Amino acid sequence: MRHRTRWDLPGLSLVELLVTVFIATLVFAAMVPLFVGAQKKNVADNLRNIALQIAQDKIEKIRQLDFDQIVADPGDPSSVPNLYNPSFAGGQFGPTFAAVAGTTSKTIHIDYTVSDVPAGSLEGLDQCKKVVVDVWWDPPPAPVKHVILETLIYQQYAGPRIAVFDVSPLEEVASNIVWVTSSSVDLTATIASEDLASMNAGGTPQGFVRFSVNAYNGARVAFGEVSTPVYANPGQYVFTWDASTAPDGVYVFQAVAFSLNRFQGNTVSQAYRVEKGPPAAVTNLAAAAGNGVVYLTWDTSPAGDLSHYQVWRGTAAGGEVLLADSVATPSYSDETVVNDTTYYYVVKAIDELGNASPASAEVSVMPQVMSDTEAPSVPGGFAAAKNGPSQPSVRLTWTASTDTGTPASGLACYQIERSPDGVGSWTVVDGNVSPTAIAYVDASAGYDALWYYRIRAVDLAGNASAYSPVSSARTDPIPTYTLTVRNSHNSSSLSVRVQSVSTGLWYRQDGTSSSSPPTPVEIKKNKAAAWSGLPAGVYTVFGSYNNGASWITKLGDISGGPTTVQFP
Repeated sequence: MRHRTRWDLPGLSLVELLVTVFIATLVFAAMVPLFVGAQKKNVADNLRNIALQIAQDKIEKIRQLDFDQIVADPGDPSSVPNLYNPSFAGGQFGPTFAAVAGTTSKTIHIDYTVSDVPAGSLEGLDQCKKVVVDVWWDPPPAPVKHVILETLIYQQYAGPRIAVFDVSPLEEVASNIVWVTSSSVDLTATIASEDLASMNAGGTPQGFVRFSVNAYNGARVAFGEVSTPVYANPGQYVFTWDASTAPDGVYVFQAVAFSLNRFQGNTVSQAYRVEKGPPAAVTNLAAAAGNGVVYLTWDTSPAGDLSHYQVWRGTAAGGEVLLADSVATPSYSDETVVNDTTYYYVVKAIDELGNASPASAEVSVMPQVMSDTEAPSVPGGFAAAKNGPSQPSVRLTWTASTDTGTPASGLACYQIERSPDGVGSWTVVDGNVSPTAIAYVDASAGYDALWYYRIRAVDLAGNASAYSPVSSARTDPIPTYTLTVRNSHNSSSLSVRVQSVSTGLWYRQDGTSSSSPPTPVEIKKNKAAAWSGLPAGVYTVFGSYNNGASWITKLGDISGGPTTVQFP
């Protein structure tokens, strides 16, 4: 039997086998450069992918910095600019990056270029910054292919953001209505945590918050710049306004933060009615005595939040007690007196919070029987007309009456009445209009109202003239305007709510109102939304770029026509 060795293969002789091995060797030798080239190409592609990822990462991290922190060129030759400083922002930047794969490491180089747009802008006046990131490696592999990415950072994100803005103390006087009632008011601005570095670089406060208080007519009432934060809270800045001499009314409270390099952040504002105390004392109280009646008149209180007047009476000086509450007009007829008795009177003004003014100067008078039995003449030329366009009031005019008694006691007052139909249901508008007046404004008429009016004169003896012919007037409907809110943000949607400053009511886009906040209206980037049919007045517009987690407030004044409020 024949024995085979391991070289004995079926179908191949030893010579044929040697030839086959030789040919395979030649083929392998020819393919080695191809394998090496492919391996080099894979390494270069991997490095380019790593460089691209690094460039994208740096761009995103740069976009998260404060505008004034984006610095690549040293202002001071002895300092290292932020983007080249390996310790800046927790080590997120620097000129190199070590790419590690297994036991090998490759150094990746990073260059940053930051330029102002427009070019040559003064510090703080540049509109945006152009940032270029260039990433590459030292060969091998070669050739080296740079990865270059660029972006524009707009100044609207420049300064520190005020995350929370408070005005205190506030007092809730009705559902959803709060007022400032203190003579000392604190405005508190809290800086967002991510912006504290731009306010307090090096541990020394260098940024500041600018506070202002303005009357709603635009007049500046108070102003201050606070650069020192609260000791226990490095992000909180407080400004105190002394409101002790400020008249009651609506005020706008604002704050804006500036970084150490004077870049301005968002402006926050809130509007509140200020009611810091009781009204001032009533002035020029006067009393006229008639037959079984006393006529009182006084100057209208200047208080912006006047509710009504109180009349106090006594039979001894300083002994007055409350006679009449809820007196709407600056006059009163006391028909409960007894002739030949001396009476003493004072008047107080009451505001909407129930605060009473000091008592007016005291007056005294003695009613008595008079021989005058003739009524005054009827007021002439009586006419009613709306008190100007879009006003909820009616203006009444007439010519003066004369008292023809023998002897004449003198005119005591005019009495004005109104009716919804001119036939019945007459009610007194004012029963003690000054005897020297020849005009009167019915401020309680209301919008879109038709009223019929008449007037008569009364003398001090209590004689009343006949009523004048009836005259009527219709007021205009309440004016309504459109409030437009525009979102000029380039990348984020804005949630918006609208509330009346005066009534506290919330409004929907169709002009309907509610006492509770409606669902916010979402306004897409670079779009606008309109609230139509809103009653003329002042509105607080609440805007949020983070689904209501925090709100920016702005004011929209449509007292005299439509307006647009822009965010941010």
